[in-house]
Amino acid sequence: MFYDSYWSRVISELNTIVSAEEQLKFLFNKKGSFVGKNTGFDAELIIKQFDNEIERIKSLASIPFMPAPSEEKRVLTIPQRAALMAYEGKKMSKEDASKIAASYGFVSKSSGNSLYQDFAFYSIRANRRAKPNPFTITKLRNKITFFEGIVEMLPEHCKQRAIDDLNHLKSFPEEQE
Repeated sequence: MFYDSYWSRVISELNTIVSAEEQLKFLFNKKGSFVGKNTGFDAELIIKQFDNEIERIKSLASIPFMPAPSEEKRVLTIPQRAALMAYEGKKMSKEDASKIAASYGFVSKSSGNSLYQDFAFYSIRANRRAKPNPFTITKLRNKITFFEGIVEMLPEHCKQRAIDDLNHLKSFPEEQE
């Protein structure tokens, strides 16, 4: 199973880190990247494993200060970053996309192109509000969850358009599968 092998790799990598403080930073970063991309029962178990391992290391090391969960650095995916930029009214050209992607930590050769394509997609209101095609309830729920996360991350002055898009998506009846 994917999650078992994933957790085994995390623990193997964790065991190569000497200091408890660095181990905790590693776990917070891994957990942050995992939470944004994975859902379902197995994902919840992995997240609990992250939390348990973090607590175990804290108790063994008696580290006085650790960031609260709200202070953890949130790791965003390229589509999330693109949607945020679109809602914030930022501009991007194809030529600038690689530099912008790199400024957010996306260093792959294709990251700039991916960011630009996602930005272009989310910049169009009809794309944000459209039913998933082909339509399934799962895809609709995933799209709603994606936009709920985006709304939480937006500054107050940019939230209204995202809330309107989200409410539009929620208005679709779920029994159309």
